Amino acid sequence: MKFAELKSNLENKICNVYYIVGKDAYLRDSAQQMIEKRCVNNFPQFNVSYFNDENFDIEQSLNACNSIPLSDKYRVVVLNDIEPNSKDIQALQKYIKKPNETTCLIIKDGKDFSGYKSIISLCEVVDCNNLDERILRSIIVKKLNAMGVNIETDAIKTLMEYCVYDLTYIELELQKLGAYVDKGGVVTTSIINKLVHKNLEYSIFELSNAVAEKNNKKAFQLLDMMLDNKENPQNLLLLLVSNFRRIFYVATSKTSDQEIAKMLDVKEYSIKIARRLMQKFTPKKLKQILDLGGQLDFDIKNGKINDKNAIYYFVSNILLM
Repeated sequence: MKFAELKSNLENKICNVYYIVGKDAYLRDSAQQMIEKRCVNNFPQFNVSYFNDENFDIEQSLNACNSIPLSDKYRVVVLNDIEPNSKDIQALQKYIKKPNETTCLIIKDGKDFSGYKSIISLCEVVDCNNLDERILRSIIVKKLNAMGVNIETDAIKTLMEYCVYDLTYIELELQKLGAYVDKGGVVTTSIINKLVHKNLEYSIFELSNAVAEKNNKKAFQLLDMMLDNKENPQNLLLLLVSNFRRIFYVATSKTSDQEIAKMLDVKEYSIKIARRLMQKFTPKKLKQILDLGGQLDFDIKNGKINDKNAIYYFVSNILLM
């Protein structure tokens, strides 16, 4: 189920095993907290057990699962971003097939560990990838309203784009915006531009778009800004090449945006942007761009070119294509 469905689902039933997965850390944490609150009302200090890489032991975890709750209907056991070995998976699989009816086991996996694949079908999966835009808008409005602040419609769109539709980033920026705007005030697009730090991924999208539009001035302004912000030139080159590789894949693939996003392990939003930009390039030009990026990365590593010169050379050449 999607994260947005979890609340209503919990009102109808509580499952014995939840597998929480997805790129948005804020949603993963929220899903965990939502399940915990639904299961444990009286003594969380006794009825909730947390395990992570530092204290994880499969036997202790399963002993916690098989313990009886104290003055609550359920106890909760949380496995937080633990990479399992084959022994762990075998033990978990055996437990999940016959779980303790008074325990809710939460397997929280923000890193999409391959080891869990064999047990996912046995769990209730909570998808914590990016929220639907309509739901995200509603959350932004509600959170700002709770601070006594309103927001313009256009400003919501700008905020979501700058934060690449990731609620973890958005939540941090909302705290900043709420503190800046007095109660009864309104968050405008100009305030967003002034206060909100653009996610690097969004800046790469902006630069790719400027290059695609042959907007030399904007392209170099964006590049200068990122370098002034102490971004590593070689890392910028790799990110830009990666973005053009995504555009090339979208341009030459017949699968859906959702399938491509899953295959490339990126947000669907990234694929939609790539689809928009692919109209500006032929597959042949995209291949030339990727070959140039690969050659420049090789030359940087072998000391043939300075990393800063390489990123400027890369952008200049695309603008001339």
